[in-house]
Amino acid sequence: MESGFFEYVCDFYDETEQNNLETAYGVIYSDNYSNAVYELQQYYGNINTITITQLEKSNVYDFEIDPSIFSLKVNKEEKTP
Repeated sequence: MESGFFEYVCDFYDETEQNNLETAYGVIYSDNYSNAVYELQQYYGNINTITITQLEKSNVYDFEIDPSIFSLKVNKEEKTP
């Protein structure tokens, strides 16, 4: 796998006294899948579950956010001579 953006969804336990299970959505740039997971573990700490997918290379990543569902729409612009 080559470098690029990776989309992730992870459940993690916050580090407060309540130790609540939180969900995070986002993208991370990394040189490979393993380093992306490592960086997320360093950032969020105690990760319960994680789903991570490398995104198709594009110049523009358009995020559409819905309060109940996170979705990512990638728009590729084709260059014409």
